[in-house]
Amino acid sequence: MKWEALNSEMTDDAENYLGYIKYGDEAKRDAYVSKFDASEQESIKQGLEQQRRDYERFPADYKDAPEKKLTPEQLNLFGIIKELEEKAELWEKTKEKATKMLWWDDVVEGLAKQSQQIEQSDTETEKSQTSPPSTEQTETSATPATLSQNGEVWFMHPVALMNYFKFKAGIVTYHIYQDGKIEKHIPEKISPGFERKYQYVYHDKDNNEHEICICEWHTINKKVFVDSPRETFNYPDHGTVEETKTNVSDGYIAARAKYKNGDIHEWIKIEDGVSIYERLTMTNGNIAEYGRHDKQGDVWKLYEKLKEEAQMVRMPDSLNYESSGVIIKYELKETFRKYINPDLLAGFIGALAEIKENIIVTGSAYEQGSCFPSSLHINGLSIDTKYIKKVKNLTDYKKDKEFVNALAKFHFRTFRIGEAIYNLFKDISGVIFGYELHNSHLHTENFDFNTIKIIE
Repeated sequence: MKWEALNSEMTDDAENYLGYIKYGDEAKRDAYVSKFDASEQESIKQGLEQQRRDYERFPADYKDAPEKKLTPEQLNLFGIIKELEEKAELWEKTKEKATKMLWWDDVVEGLAKQSQQIEQSDTETEKSQTSPPSTEQTETSATPATLSQNGEVWFMHPVALMNYFKFKAGIVTYHIYQDGKIEKHIPEKISPGFERKYQYVYHDKDNNEHEICICEWHTINKKVFVDSPRETFNYPDHGTVEETKTNVSDGYIAARAKYKNGDIHEWIKIEDGVSIYERLTMTNGNIAEYGRHDKQGDVWKLYEKLKEEAQMVRMPDSLNYESSGVIIKYELKETFRKYINPDLLAGFIGALAEIKENIIVTGSAYEQGSCFPSSLHINGLSIDTKYIKKVKNLTDYKKDKEFVNALAKFHFRTFRIGEAIYNLFKDISGVIFGYELHNSHLHTENFDFNTIKIIE
């Protein structure tokens, strides 16, 4: 049974992951997600769904020349799939070798039976020695059955045999310290299944470790905001439609259409507080998004693709960590902008530990770095939060000032405060005038990436 358990452990994750990404088997997706902590499951599920969408967009003939026919994002996913398939094949070969060694259990069982027989014989001999010596007794050396004294192995436990084939655990981890220090630890080897994950660990004042979350990450081409684009993005005026608008159930996407040139037009689910209505993802990597802007009304915004790459992590929908005096809590609300630069998430977690309040987060960026209705959140480099005073109906902004200082301690440098309350915050370093747009929320940006120490 132990062998079957190990074999299941080494194969099920790969089969479940590939079964969903390549074939859309939602049962396998759910089986894969179920093995993670409850706090991580929603984030991992969303990450899988995004990868599934990306895979569905692969050209039909991509295998002929993937380097030429896939975008950088698609090539990245293709590499993950190929690597996992290769590891699964390697395990099958390793398993074949391992099964040939399973005769050891039979050896152990046989020796155990032999030892039991010798013990019984010794017991009978002792009994006969206490009886009247009616017959001559023969001296017998009863040695328990073992391997030779000169042998290198006396006993091999099945679990030890199986552990030989296991990989040493490893995951890239952000260590966030109470004093504001942040380190990014990169192990020599990454465990299978954790190649595209980051772990976040908080160290309290006594240097006790608190494992906060594990997040999926992916690589994007950076985007740059283009003001007042001249192109036509409205459906169906953008080009020749190949697949007409069809309702779908795909995360926050409600409907989808496809142009003959491969451009994809999507309609976004309606949700309170969400101002994006439509998105056009072009084959050249540019993204146009349409919706309601507080100052500009209904408008298209264009985010052009750059050659330079960046990483994004999927934020958990919420964190609700509380242990030994450490409180780290937030909730994502009124937003589909659930992706952020991984370094910024580390700094944000540090600030959450400092403020010890449940912070309402209204978003950072979308999965490919766009960020309607904003131009400042591009590539996940900013984050919006509701003012604590308004959420908790407090009498003043004392807690909000403390939160700004906490964010500054963990290396954010600029804070946009709305004009209605700017004078209350203007003496804090990094606070700038945010006009009417930021009366409803605190906008935090300009993270100092040089403060994170890389340890390999």
